[in-house]
Amino acid sequence: MKVGINGQRRLAGALLLVGLSAAACGEQTAADPDGRTVATTAASKSTPESILQAFQFLAYDYTPVKSASELEGRAEIAIRGSIDAVVPGRIRGATRIDDVWAARSSGVAVRITESLKGPYDRGEIIWIELSVTPDLLQDSFVQGMPIEAYLVPAQKGTPEFPYGDDGSKIPSEAALWSPAHAQGIAVEYGDGTGTVTPLTHEVDPGESVSD
Repeated sequence: MKVGINGQRRLAGALLLVGLSAAACGEQTAADPDGRTVATTAASKSTPESILQAFQFLAYDYTPVKSASELEGRAEIAIRGSIDAVVPGRIRGATRIDDVWAARSSGVAVRITESLKGPYDRGEIIWIELSVTPDLLQDSFVQGMPIEAYLVPAQKGTPEFPYGDDGSKIPSEAALWSPAHAQGIAVEYGDGTGTVTPLTHEVDPGESVSD
């Protein structure tokens, strides 16, 4: 992965302007035996437009990194894998969902295909927390979608800004991870058509997470 730094920022702006109303059509969701909502099946492919739409309200003030090795240096773990499920995650800003300040995060289950850094092995599942509601993310992070991620432990919250588990479908025993940098996650759309770095709204046609 070229961590979204190969000159394609101009495409992200165009896609945000003309594609936010274009959602992937005919997608299916399913439930696993535990009743969790599984990511949309890859029978209907996610698009750059649907991914950017899900992340349109997130904005980060960040200094761009210049290489994957720099990202790896910021991360505690780094992996390549495929998305297995998207479920309701923790609540941000409150301990209960009925609190006026509560905002639901998503938990993304990723099945590792290659461990780049850290103790995990191929075939293991890790959980990534993203500050996007599941109803938005389930139609853009499709089941089986390739992902590359550079991660640090997720925040535990503070008295001023707590996190709550009310309604979370992330397994209670699971370690929870967050992107180590705004460029720390890239997903591949279509059949290797290109990648999106969703937290920076960048699209890289022709790239794959394994480049």
